[in-house]
Amino acid sequence: NKCSCSDLNLTFWNGTYCDNVQSYLGICRITPGCNPSQGLVCNITEQYPYKCTCPPFNYWDSAESLCKAQKTVSVACTSTEECTSDTGLYCNTNCECLDNFFWSTNKCIKRMTFGEYCSFALLCDATTGLSCINSYCTCPGSQFWNSSYCVSPILSGFNCDNSYSCNSALGLSCDRTTYQCVCASTHYWSQGSCRLKEINGTWCTHSLQCQTQNGLSCVSNRCLYDILRRWGIVQNTIIGLEQNVY
Repeated sequence: NKCSCSDLNLTFWNGTYCDNVQSYLGICRITPGCNPSQGLVCNITEQYPYKCTCPPFNYWDSAESLCKAQKTVSVACTSTEECTSDTGLYCNTNCECLDNFFWSTNKCIKRMTFGEYCSFALLCDATTGLSCINSYCTCPGSQFWNSSYCVSPILSGFNCDNSYSCNSALGLSCDRTTYQCVCASTHYWSQGSCRLKEINGTWCTHSLQCQTQNGLSCVSNRCLYDILRRWGIVQNTIIGLEQNVY
């Protein structure tokens, strides 16, 4: 028979006498000094004075005054401490990965960025607009990668920094002088796309709709040539001959 403290859940032998065990964050020197019924251990890896804490991969449930096993992905939580450590999980009502990460087997893995290989959609960073297309993370449809995320091509009149930022499907390109998305000189912007400029005699509301490069302008709602020039019917271009003035 050996002498021992009366209740090891309440007291422990400190080397001299039976001392009271400590609860969560209580000061301790050895693990028996922490309440075993609460699952506590003396954390001697932290700076002195040591404290009673939950063992690794456990969290303190203050409502039940008990150490509990940390939770895995998709399990309800109230704080990130409840989610399994070293897996990248955080608490957002449930334990989950950050937006640009996904859960794989036992941890959060960062999603792939533009141009990286993928085998399914979840691998690509959807927060930047990427999709897994033909086994590579890329922008869907007419969108393009601007080095940070997928963006839709800019429409006419908006500022741009290169031709890729303008919607080429609508006939737009980036003017290197004004740095705006514009139509080619032979076209004008109308109803969401670049349209071929109108020829002599065609109905118009503005000179920009007419073949200004050939000298036409909008007069009385018609594309007409300058009175000092005549229209070349055969070639549909302006012949630069001045009319005789008497």
